[in-house]
Amino acid sequence: MDVITVEAKGFESVPEWMRATLVGDDGTLYMPCGVFGNESEALLSAMYDGVSTASHLGHPFAPTDWLAKEYPLGRELIQVATKNVKSRL
Repeated sequence: MDVITVEAKGFESVPEWMRATLVGDDGTLYMPCGVFGNESEALLSAMYDGVSTASHLGHPFAPTDWLAKEYPLGRELIQVATKNVKSRL
């Protein structure tokens, strides 16, 4: 997996894992579960749903399509991050 990290001015105080998006070999984008809620609960929910997850810097990441479905309030953030990452690929 490739890691793309936001290095934008004003985000320096945000931990690196929260600014990261993972890109799977098949192009699937993964964002950190902890951005959208309790990361342990999100990880367990993803596992229950049979969704593949990843880990980076000790934190669980889930596919953006699953996160958007499970955390609808985070859809806008996911869309912005997805656009940003795809422009860098």
